[in-house]
Amino acid sequence: MILLKNIKQMKGKCGKILLATCIMATFACNKTVVDDLPTSYPADGNGVQSQNRKVLYLILDGAEGKQIDTLAPQNISALLKTSVYSWIGMSGANNKDTVLPGAWASMMTGYNSDLTKVQTGFDTANLKDYPSLMTRLRDVAPDIRTVGYSSSKLFDQYLLTDASAKLLTEGDDAAVAANVISSLEKDSAGLIVGQFHSIAEAGDQYGYRYNIPEYAKAVSTVDGYIGEIVQALKARPNYANENWLLVIASNENGVVDKNNNGDSTSAYNDTRRNSFVIFNNPRFVTENIGRDGTPSTKGLSAYNDSTVLLTGTGSSGVSIKVPDDKRVYDLKNGDSATIEFKFKYLKSGVTGTEYFMNIVGMATGFYSNGNAWSFWRSGNGFIFYISDNTGKYYNIGYSSQVNDNNWHTLAASIAWPKGTNKAHINLYLDGLIEVSDKTVELNADLTSGKPLVIGHMPQGTSVGNYTDFYVSDFRYWKTLLPYSIITQYDCKNEIPTSSPYYPYLAADYRINDGNGSTVIKDNSVNHQDGEVVDPSGIAQWYTFNEVSNNVCPAPDQNFYKATPNGLDIPMQIYQWLGVIINPSWNLEGQYWSNGYSDVQVPDNY
Repeated sequence: MILLKNIKQMKGKCGKILLATCIMATFACNKTVVDDLPTSYPADGNGVQSQNRKVLYLILDGAEGKQIDTLAPQNISALLKTSVYSWIGMSGANNKDTVLPGAWASMMTGYNSDLTKVQTGFDTANLKDYPSLMTRLRDVAPDIRTVGYSSSKLFDQYLLTDASAKLLTEGDDAAVAANVISSLEKDSAGLIVGQFHSIAEAGDQYGYRYNIPEYAKAVSTVDGYIGEIVQALKARPNYANENWLLVIASNENGVVDKNNNGDSTSAYNDTRRNSFVIFNNPRFVTENIGRDGTPSTKGLSAYNDSTVLLTGTGSSGVSIKVPDDKRVYDLKNGDSATIEFKFKYLKSGVTGTEYFMNIVGMATGFYSNGNAWSFWRSGNGFIFYISDNTGKYYNIGYSSQVNDNNWHTLAASIAWPKGTNKAHINLYLDGLIEVSDKTVELNADLTSGKPLVIGHMPQGTSVGNYTDFYVSDFRYWKTLLPYSIITQYDCKNEIPTSSPYYPYLAADYRINDGNGSTVIKDNSVNHQDGEVVDPSGIAQWYTFNEVSNNVCPAPDQNFYKATPNGLDIPMQIYQWLGVIINPSWNLEGQYWSNGYSDVQVPDNY
């Protein structure tokens, strides 16, 4: 899927003249590109290019995404082959959007409840500054007729206020469906909204589960209404000459999280917020967004933490030293281990010959006297060094070159079968295998008891200059992690205690202890704390708040953007109807590409 923000980036790269070309190259489309995107906009933001486009927007309260996916109702399922959709959306950016009025407002305005001030009710609503679809279209596109039908009084009273026509049939979804059908048969409206509430009523009374008969029956009944509505839509006399976007979406699912997560990292598993969104048109190519389950926070949520700058020149520098009194890092015949940490090189700073610089490890020599393992820097690449005390040593090089001022994760797994002198090593970068099953010969146990050193190690280099870098989230497991687990954990900055591999976590240094701290806490069961070694008094702590494609921290408010959700729907509708979005509106949703390329892209959006 292509987000609107990516269009902005392309626009900056290509210039206004080539913008349409960039969009044509990026969007999957099956019609001729309309490359007459506007380059100027009226001061009031008005502007419409409708091309006989119309929107039918059906809101299904209480239709929990994963439950509907499991039930696979007939008529909804029939739409999916020409739909862009997701079953794992979230009802909004924060927990306040688990309340139905707040979720309604997000779906009808494109703003979350922090702005609209709609939560459990509309008493404090600010719909003047953050208007609904009906109000906005009345103001900027009065020629577009809008009609709305609802079964909930508050929805009708506050969110359909400025529709060209509206009708409340409280508690009667069948009447809502009949009114939508009647409108499709007789009305010229460009936007028709229908709000259904009976699924939520069944869920509130009996439970929001696919295997609860009353809930399943309510879903089936509303699905029947949808089948009749779609049939009426296709029966319109001028349907062949119209271009309809059908949106079907849900919102909140009661007040109880059935999964009882109690875990901020499980926002997508909060059943109260699990919504679905379907964008349908006969010419769309099917795409199920998030089909593999909970999406990653990579590139979405900010990595917000702190760490110490590991820097130095020659014999003077900053490091973290961990005495290994408990012999955590011993590697004996028959042992296995997995090592993992995040790092970030700085492009500028202390520079020079950047080879055989210690990043993390215990080796105090380069050749046969190491009796340990270490990660070293080699130019813009890396070396994993391992040696015993009998003269055997290996420098295993990574193929990737990294010096991009971004966070990355290095990992190594070591398996040394008992009774053999052959150890097997895999090396990883950002969860991907760089070196597979490198076999090395070890004739003696690695039991030197040397301290672990993170950062500057003057005795471990044959050159005098270092480049500044950061290290965070160092972890050492006394077991061989499977590849699937390494890829699962490589980007995370915390390991859940519920993990089946947590008991094997023998060292866990997040290195985020804070400005001025000289103690680096070990969060594992061994509690072997480290210390900041800074003989020259140059240590600096760095606080960062940045989005990285290689780190998936705990979700922040941007996490909900990983899948389509209610906030995105107003923007999608404005785009479809050809309404030019003024940047001053500051809509919080995003545009999802749907196979069409003649979208309105505001200047400087």
